[in-house]
Amino acid sequence: MSDLFYPPWVVLHIPHDSVDVPADVRNQFLLDDRQLAKELTRMTDHKTLALFAHLDQSVAIVRAPVSRLVVDVERFENDQYEPMSARGMGAVYSVTSSLKPLRRKLSAAERDSLMQAYYYPHHAKLEVAVSAAIKIYGRCLVIDCHSFPSVALPYELADADDSRPDICIGSDDFHTSPELANAFVAAFQADGWQVSLNEPFAGALVPSSRYRKDRRVGAVMVEVNRRLYLREYDGEPLSNFAAVAQRVRQCCMAASVSYRDASSQRIFSASTSAPPPSSFFHHPGRRPGFMKVSSSGHDMILNETTQTSASESYNSFKPAAPKPKDQNLTSQAACLLGLSSVRCSNIFISAKTHFDAQKW
Repeated sequence: MSDLFYPPWVVLHIPHDSVDVPADVRNQFLLDDRQLAKELTRMTDHKTLALFAHLDQSVAIVRAPVSRLVVDVERFENDQYEPMSARGMGAVYSVTSSLKPLRRKLSAAERDSLMQAYYYPHHAKLEVAVSAAIKIYGRCLVIDCHSFPSVALPYELADADDSRPDICIGSDDFHTSPELANAFVAAFQADGWQVSLNEPFAGALVPSSRYRKDRRVGAVMVEVNRRLYLREYDGEPLSNFAAVAQRVRQCCMAASVSYRDASSQRIFSASTSAPPPSSFFHHPGRRPGFMKVSSSGHDMILNETTQTSASESYNSFKPAAPKPKDQNLTSQAACLLGLSSVRCSNIFISAKTHFDAQKW
């Protein structure tokens, strides 16, 4: 599998590997520095960017810039529709992994400020990346990249004595076809991993504009057991990290190619049904859940047209605001999938090869 690479219509979503807590929100937290560091160690999907992506491989990446303790971009925007909000773990957490107080009570304005700063822009960037892939290749696969603790944390309300697999594959009943789920399960099993489907975590992330509307958007979640690559007590990688990361990447690449081959005759329809109200994505059952990418100094910031398109995509999430226009998506797609390594905020592409859209 050493010669494999991600198809150009793949988008890696990295929501939980940041440990950044901005100074201007630090005073919201009730924990002292030592306690906060411990909580970050427990709740962060450490090194998932490096697990799933490599500088020498072409792939679009959308990564959350701050810790999930600040804002969890995998939650529904509205707590009314977020099951984990009942435990104090909606988009803005109020409790720790041990279900103890995490931060002081925020005003509505403070919560909105966090959402405006980190949540809405993140989902706008995901929308841009998915739309760009569809515009050029007629399809997109979102791989939602995670890791999980080897022993269940208290907030999961699971039995800490239950054994956990090496790899968990999460699926959605609309956006994860049987071919897609089977491809990922089979790829990891063939490499010797113990794999479970939707256990201990389930679901797959999809932009709300496409949810149950567009079968051209596939989605799958890949969870890696932290015991395989990490010292869980301090979040430092084990000596075998590089080897494990290479295997994870190769399995994801092999699964993506296998899925492409298995679904090559599938006619993607525009089946529709009502999306969940006031939500940006669908991610049922997900757990109480960039490092900068560059390539030999050849990063290129996306041009003004693309930055404007991303801004329009952000604004399109607001009520009564227009959606991004196709001509803008055409321009941003050309930038996103160009020949150079490209960086625009937290959308990253490290591209060395020009892909023929017809081939894919």
